[in-house]
Amino acid sequence: MLTTLWYRGGSLRADVAPEQLASLLADPSALVWVDLQDPDAAELGLLERVFGFHPLAIEDVAKRRQRPKIDHYDDYEFVVLYDARLAARNHEVKLTQVGIFMGPNYVATTHHGTVEPLADFRQRWQQHPSLVEPHPLGFLLYHLTDGLVDSYFPVADRLEARIDDLESELFNGLTPHTLQKLLRLRAELITLRRIVGAERDVFNALSRRDQPAFHESTVVFFNDVYDHLLRLTDTLDIYRELLTGDLDAYLSQQSNKLNQVVKRLTAITLVLMVVTLVTGFCGMNVSFPGRDDPLGALASLATMALLGLGSWLVARRQDWL
Repeated sequence: MLTTLWYRGGSLRADVAPEQLASLLADPSALVWVDLQDPDAAELGLLERVFGFHPLAIEDVAKRRQRPKIDHYDDYEFVVLYDARLAARNHEVKLTQVGIFMGPNYVATTHHGTVEPLADFRQRWQQHPSLVEPHPLGFLLYHLTDGLVDSYFPVADRLEARIDDLESELFNGLTPHTLQKLLRLRAELITLRRIVGAERDVFNALSRRDQPAFHESTVVFFNDVYDHLLRLTDTLDIYRELLTGDLDAYLSQQSNKLNQVVKRLTAITLVLMVVTLVTGFCGMNVSFPGRDDPLGALASLATMALLGLGSWLVARRQDWL
């Protein structure tokens, strides 16, 4: 689905047909935002034909799962970022790739599925057309990218809540799925940390003052987004350390449980061993005093009881039982 917004001099139009793109782009005083949701081959071909995008950039859009990056071409930039949100069913982190092409008077975004920060900004821009003033291109890109980065903060808060719940489960009662949930959460955290770390490098490049497409006054806004990513990076690193500690605590608890089982088995073995020693001696096929005497049987039973009781007391004293 293709959506096009055309802006010039405080006026914003949304009723732009794809056939008008070429003529609109020819006006250097106008700004065009083209948003492609779930682009098919024909729409990707339109991007390549009208904007002249490089086939490698189109391939990155089509294949997805690209690392966040910024590629410099002759007359435009290609940026890959990600939108993060929580899945409605299991609250796991869901990442959506967003490809952003930025030229002299246009921004083109591509993504699969709904990206709420883009949809929210589209609605706000239609209500307040002057939102991108005084430098439309730079501020349009800022609003789009800032919305994507801001989507990470609710996800990070939810990850913290899940870590707290997991820690309560670790110390209040383990379940068979505890380790599975811990490892799944750790994998989500590592994936998000890798995305945020790469995007930090992207905004480090965008916040430099040698970007010809941006006015100098817009650089400070990209610096602000860069600071957000630095804070997110530190937060996710702390969460990762917490999960590493939780994993160590889980393994320690499992090891302690195993030690308790081994001690109990050792105590049981000790009690049975001394009793078996008496029965084995009395059951030998040789003659010894009291073997055929009923009192000898009673004496052997008493000996086994005393030795078993003594072994049990030793095990209790050693805290094996």
